Amino acid sequence: ARNLHDDIRDLSLKYGPVFTLFMPIPMVVIADYEGVKEAFVVRGDDFIGRPEPVIEKGFFCENQGVINSNGNSWRENRRQSISILRDFGMGKNLMEEKVKLSISEYLRYLSKIEDKTKVDMRKPIQLVVANVINETLFGYRYDYDNCDPLINYVEAFAKLITAHSSSLLRFFSSKFKWIRYVPIIKYYAVERHIENVNQLQGYIRTNMDNAMEKFDADHEPECFVHANFTHVRYESISDQGATIRHVC
Repeated sequence: ARNLHDDIRDLSLKYGPVFTLFMPIPMVVIADYEGVKEAFVVRGDDFIGRPEPVIEKGFFCENQGVINSNGNSWRENRRQSISILRDFGMGKNLMEEKVKLSISEYLRYLSKIEDKTKVDMRKPIQLVVANVINETLFGYRYDYDNCDPLINYVEAFAKLITAHSSSLLRFFSSKFKWIRYVPIIKYYAVERHIENVNQLQGYIRTNMDNAMEKFDADHEPECFVHANFTHVRYESISDQGATIRHVC
């Protein structure tokens, strides 16, 4: 069966490695390695912008982390995130130990399953990866018998991606903005996607609040949330100091 990748390849063979699709907004497709490298490595600063958002609330806004931020905000968040992850051992032995621990828990869970002829591998495989991420971000791991919040988050995220990518109204509302204000239609074009985003962000906020309850400024950060807060607070103090020095 053919898929989108096959169609993109056929178009690139006919029109070259760089071409435009109108869906209905124009989307430039770079279909070869050399073009991708030139765009995002050699001339990366020219491509840090994001497309005009379909959903103003939650996507591609200021101060929206690495994935959803835009322009200079994206550059600063990315730089800061890489610095924090390096401090936490990304690519070093410390991160390797976290991965090994997660795998050990995964194997221990599988060994406890009595009927191994009927095993749903979806949840344990999700957890073996998610626990490494969750511990790095929020400072705790999920138990295999008590992980409903995480599974619900994963399923909500999959629902958002499916609804977002398959909605023709969403695509057309990015070109014809009046669609976003038509009663009933605007719900299917925009508002239902915002509801999904808010559900996902609620999970993040809850975990951030829980992590900050354990924050101690006198000790080294235990997770990404602590480290990010420390950095933001330090930047704020530095800015205030610079302002005071300037005034004086």
